[in-house]
Parts: sequence; C-alpha cells; structure tokens
Amino acid sequence: VIARAAIDAVRIATAGDAIAPQDVVEVLRRPTRGLPQWFPDRLARRTRWSTEAIAEIADQLPDKESAKVLRLAGDLASVQRAARQGTTRAVLETVRDGVGLGSAMTLLDSSGNGQGTSHLDDIDALLAVADLHPDPAGFETWLRSVFNRESTPGGVTLSTIHRVKGREWDRVVLSGVVDGVVPHRLAIDREEERRVLHVGITRGRHRVV
Repeated sequence: VIARAAIDAVRIATAGDAIAPQDVVEVLRRPTRGLPQWFPDRLARRTRWSTEAIAEIADQLPDKESAKVLRLAGDLASVQRAARQGTTRAVLETVRDGVGLGSAMTLLDSSGNGQGTSHLDDIDALLAVADLHPDPAGFETWLRSVFNRESTPGGVTLSTIHRVKGREWDRVVLSGVVDGVVPHRLAIDREEERRVLHVGITRGRHRVV
C-alpha cells in the first residue's frame, strides 16, 4: 500500500498538467491530509489535473480546508520539480522527506499498528533500486517489467528468507544482514530473528556469503 502511494507520487512527478485524479487520491491518503470526504469526488469531476488547478480549489473553501488543499498542491509541485531537476531517487526522497510520507510511516510503525511489519521498509526498498533506473518517467514501467520477468534457467533466485524454507542452492548470498534489518528494528523477539537468519544460512549447500 505504501509502495503504491510512492509509485503514484512518482507518476504525478512526471505527469505535468495531466495528473490523474486517482493518483492524487492515493497520495492525499498517505500521509493523511484531513481533507473532507467529498474531496475525492471533487477531483473525479475532471480526468486530468495540474497543480495549479488543484490549488484553485482552495479559493472555494473555508480557510481551514483551503490551507490543506494548498499544502497538497504545493507538495505535488515539489515532486514535479524534483523530477524536472533530478532522478528517480530525488523524487522518492522528496516524497519521503519533503512530502512527509517517511515521517508518517515512522509514526505508524512506532505505534505498533504495522502488525509486525514496517511501512517505512517499503519506501526504503524503492530507494534501494531507484538508481537502477534513474529516469522517473520510466521507473514504474521498468519496475513492473522486472517483477513480471520470467525466470531464466540457471539464473539467480531472489526471495525473502521466509519463502525459501525447505529449499537449497549451491551458493547463497544473504543481503541486508545489518542491524535494523536483521534483526529488524521493530522485532520484539530477537531469538526468533536469529532463527530466521539460521534458515537463510542453511539454504546454501556449498557456500554462503
């Protein structure tokens, strides 16, 4: 869900004056904007939006709601500037730090509502691959093609540890074995984290890195 909101923000960043209303709705929910329930319906009246047109809605609203709409328009304009001036990483960092998705997800993680998972990890995962496709205009298409690519015989299997129980390979590389990831910063049971790591280590028949 959080990754989708970030991807929608990247799409908005390169949309110019043709921002899709559904992308705006996804972004305004994460982080939550406190806008009235009718606001998405107002966006749906048009098929395309610009940041300036969104800002103009504020003129029709009371001061409290007007300020929220202007903040939304300003945030969307900031991700568009990041796309014009920089890379996919620059856009995602603007979404995380400038728009506030990162701080909102950190707050959600610390509240315990993540149910054992970290929302912030979704953003970090996108940033980890952002430099592999630095053009934000094509990032989503590239990312989807990578996920949908058929496996190559004799190629590399990329997986989480939880999905490889009972399987083995001649050579295994465990990535991200650093404090905060393994053991995870939200983990309560460190012994369970050790057991998970042990599963990963024992997947390799001949060599584990």
